[in-house]
Amino acid sequence: MSYAEEYAREFIEKNYSEGMAFSTVLFVIAILIAITSVVCFVLAPFYSKGINKGAKTAGRIISIFDLIIGILLIIAFMAIAAIISMASSGAFSDFPNSIKNVLIGIVYAPMRFGMEVKSTYDNPCDASLAFYALYFVTAGLLGLVAFIVSCVARGKYNAANGLIRGAAAPAGATQYNPYQPYGQPNAQQGYPQQYGQNAQQGYPQQYGQNAPQGYPQQYQQPAPQNIQQDNAQYQPAQQEVPQNIPQEDANTEVPVQAAVAQEAPVQQDLPAFCSNCGHPVIPGASFCQNCGNKIN
Repeated sequence: MSYAEEYAREFIEKNYSEGMAFSTVLFVIAILIAITSVVCFVLAPFYSKGINKGAKTAGRIISIFDLIIGILLIIAFMAIAAIISMASSGAFSDFPNSIKNVLIGIVYAPMRFGMEVKSTYDNPCDASLAFYALYFVTAGLLGLVAFIVSCVARGKYNAANGLIRGAAAPAGATQYNPYQPYGQPNAQQGYPQQYGQNAQQGYPQQYGQNAPQGYPQQYQQPAPQNIQQDNAQYQPAQQEVPQNIPQEDANTEVPVQAAVAQEAPVQQDLPAFCSNCGHPVIPGASFCQNCGNKIN
């Protein structure tokens, strides 16, 4: 550094240090966001495989912080770029010296972070904007990328541990239970905890204890005997079985004709004439057609 550049730097630091304070704080924040973003990139592989939950929590917190501050840094760069552009066009020429000193401090603040003094001789506004973009925009983009990387790694962690609703859990991982509160052990059958403990077949506890086949208890009990029916018309008719039914002797073989002859009633021959008047009687008649006498 030449003597002229060293003298110019000392002059700027002496006269415009108060105006450079706010921009200096923003530069420090941008550097911190860049460092923490790199930390997120380093932590992501540790918990993306489903292990190291602590690294996942730390990466999630840092990535959210980086995203928010990174967006604010990009907004701050846009505001500083507008202010420097207006200052270069003479928009603040009528403002008090205190405001002008602040604006000059904003323009020359990047000298504290690597900007050479001689680059400000011809056009200090362009050189200053280049350094603001290098720090602020880069930090904002790193914060955004760190948040995306953290979300992807966290999704892989949840998938490896079966914590994604509707996703197929890997072999050996605990299945996701939508009825179970987050962070508590899941019921093996996918039912609420109070059912899953004692209902092996997937039925509520009051059924699962006495229903091995998975049916309610009232279906497993034996049907009561001697049920009295209220309506007698639905009761089966009771018929008396005649007693002393003659049993056939299996050892006696009777010809069919003989059995029929024994069971058939013996028909007696009726008289051919009336016993009262002697008139011929029609066969099968019960009274005489001549005198009306009853025929025996």
